Formats: sequence, C-alpha cells, structure tokens
Amino acid sequence: MNNDKALTILQESPIEAVSSEKVKAMAARVKVLIADGSRLTDQQAMTVAQLSILTRTLPGRDVHYFLDKRGNLKMSDDYKFLRAWATRREQFVSGSQAATFEDVYDELDETAKLKEGIAPDDFAVFCTITTRSERDNFRREVKGWLDLGLTADKAIEMARSVLGTIGTRAVGVVNLNDAKPGQDGETMRIPKGWSLMQKARKLAFKNAVHAKWGQPSVDDLQQMVRSMARGEVIDADWKEAPNDVSAEEQARYAEVVAIARKVKEGDATITPAERRERRATNAETMRGNGDDTIGESDKERFAKRFIKEIPFYTSQSQVYMTLLSLALNYDPENEEMLLDELAKEASRQADKAAA
Repeated sequence: MNNDKALTILQESPIEAVSSEKVKAMAARVKVLIADGSRLTDQQAMTVAQLSILTRTLPGRDVHYFLDKRGNLKMSDDYKFLRAWATRREQFVSGSQAATFEDVYDELDETAKLKEGIAPDDFAVFCTITTRSERDNFRREVKGWLDLGLTADKAIEMARSVLGTIGTRAVGVVNLNDAKPGQDGETMRIPKGWSLMQKARKLAFKNAVHAKWGQPSVDDLQQMVRSMARGEVIDADWKEAPNDVSAEEQARYAEVVAIARKVKEGDATITPAERRERRATNAETMRGNGDDTIGESDKERFAKRFIKEIPFYTSQSQVYMTLLSLALNYDPENEEMLLDELAKEASRQADKAAA
C-alpha cells in the first residue's frame, strides 16, 4: 500500500502566468535534480518544472518524482517536507501557532496482518497521529468523569465511549518486491540505506497525514513556503526568487529582495533634513554617547548591525570585503549611503546566483 500520486501531463501552467523560457530552463534542471531524470520525456520534465514553480518546491528534495514500470510519471512528498506541512496545517486548523501533533508507530504481528489482509512476509506498521487539541479534549473528558467519582480506569473507559477513537491511524506496507528494480528498469523504490521497516514507517506516516488533513494542494504548499520568509515580504519579492533551490533558500532570497526594495523605497521618499537626522541618530547608535564605553570600533558596530539587517551577509569580513570590492571606505558620516550600497550589492549577487 502506498500513496504515490500519478500525474497527468500539463500543457501549460494553470495557476499563474509563468514564461515559457522559465519553465523550459527549469525543465532542463529537473533532468539533473531528480534520480534517473534523464529517462523523463520532455513533456514529463515540463510537468515537473511547472509543478515545482507553482508550489515553490525543489524536485528531489521537497518532492520526489519517478517513473513507474509503465513509464508513467508519479510523485511522492518528502517525509520531512510533509511533516512540516502537516504541522502548519494543524496550526491553521486549530488557530494556534503552538499546535503540535504526536505520531506513534506499532509494528503488526502475524495475527494483525491476517486481520488487515496483509501477507505474512510483508513489512507493515501502523502510524497513529494525535494532535495536542485531541489529547487535551481527552484529558478534560477524563477529568470530568473523575470529578463525578469514577475510578481512573472507568473514567478512561467512559471518555473513550464518548469521544470515540482518539487520533487518526493508517498503515504502511512494504514487500520485498518494492526493494527490487523492475524488469523493465523501473527505479528502485526503496532509497539506498533505508531498511524495509523504515520505508513502511514513512509510508504509514504519509497515509496517516493524508487521512487526517488531506493531500497538500498547490495553494497549501505556496502558503507554507511563503510563511518561511521573515519580515515584510510582498508578492513581487517572490517573483525574483530562483526555482531550482530549496523552499528555505527561496524564502531567504525573497527576504534579501524585500530588504533591497525597502531601502530603495525609503531612499526615494526621505527628505534631506530627515537624512541628516537619521545619520546623526545612526552615528550615536553605532558609537554610543559620551558617557558610554565604546569597546568596539565604529566600523565593527556598523558591520554587526548590517549583518542583522541583511541575511545575505554572514560575517564582518564579508561586509568589509564587499565594501572593498565596491571601492568604498567606511566613514561614520556616510553610513546611510554605505547601507544602501551594501543592500544593492546583496540584491545583485542574489540575482547573479539565480542566473
């Protein structure tokens, strides 16, 4: 039993306008990014490219694509990516950012396999997913019966009779044939280094997630990736993000674009008087007032501040080397100008990396 999804060939991108050049470039990358990508037809590669662009997911990492023995294109959500999606989905459903869930696994013995209609030699695991809200509801129900004077065992029994089964359970089944390549060259289904039982556990988790929250839609995946970006990131900032990197990297790229945009917008609206006041405030912030012990140079304070504001820069030496490459020298009186130039350079380097 598995939940790999079959795909139909898409002739064009159905959700948003994406240039054919962008899709074709991504299709070429797809054949490199995924296992046995060279076996994909041009149409299949275009399908994967379109889905990756629309959902902002990276083939071979966030979502896995492969061909079945008949040459049909199929996909399977990555375990870690699906887990992150399920967490965010539960937070949305419950309305709480603190919402979590617990997944518990039980291997099926021969009697349980027989009951479920599973062959004795197959590897089978039950996964039960229970959310925090479900556990809290059960505890409150038990407490209510305890307050009425019932014993603990009887209170639990009554709570179960009222609430029914707690959590969502699904099974994952793997047989020995899943670990062998097909006679016509079908890609090996069990990833290298995984045991059959590990694969069964992951299949059980995926089946339980889909049973509880359904299949991730294009809108769900887009919203999940966008939620990874920090700060005030707008739709236009995402359009600059490359598609052949992971969802996390796309979010970081969008952040850099947003920062550069805000610097540019602020520079266009600030008056000369406001600029002078901001410079004076920045200089005092960076150097401290006369009663403060400086300890660090103005240049060091400037670099540390900038690293916090622009995620692209990760070290003071990177800030200094960038200033040097721009033929600029640090000057406390020109900090605003240097901030602008460094932000613009971060945006240019991000663009170059995406090209």
